[in-house]
Formats: sequence, C-alpha cells, structure tokens
Amino acid sequence: MTIDELLRVQRAQPFRPYDLIVADGTVVRIEHPEFVARSPTGGTITVYEPDGTGRILDMRLVSQIRLPRQRQPRRKRKDDGS
Repeated sequence: MTIDELLRVQRAQPFRPYDLIVADGTVVRIEHPEFVARSPTGGTITVYEPDGTGRILDMRLVSQIRLPRQRQPRRKRKDDGS
C-alpha cells in the first residue's frame, strides 16, 4: 500500500471511517480525517485516538485499507392499493 492510496481515501468527500490493516494483523480504525498525520516523506503516519493518544505506523507495514460496505438505499414498498 502506498501513501498515495491512503491519501485518496483520507481526502474522499464525504469522508467515511476506514480500517488500516497492518502486516501483523493489527486493525487500526480511522474515525476522522484529522486523526491521521503523515511525515514529510510519507514513510510514517501517526494515527490519533479521540482521547489524544497516538501510534506511529511505518507505511511499509500497512498492507491494506478496508473500507466499510456502502449501505444500499432502502427500497420503497409498493402500495398494494388495499
């Protein structure tokens, strides 16, 4: 996975929370676009939790981005006329 792929998801409008899957199987949830900061070189990112704690991830070890499934719009029920 590349920093460009991450930025594409990060900058999507509207933003949708997503998961980063790390090589060891760790799942890191990204709830808000402002909770991720990248280093100037793009080699690492810092992911912040709502409480302000953070973790640094080496982008070489992030293997996948998992996006939530999009909900299908509800179908209107046909009025059977009764």
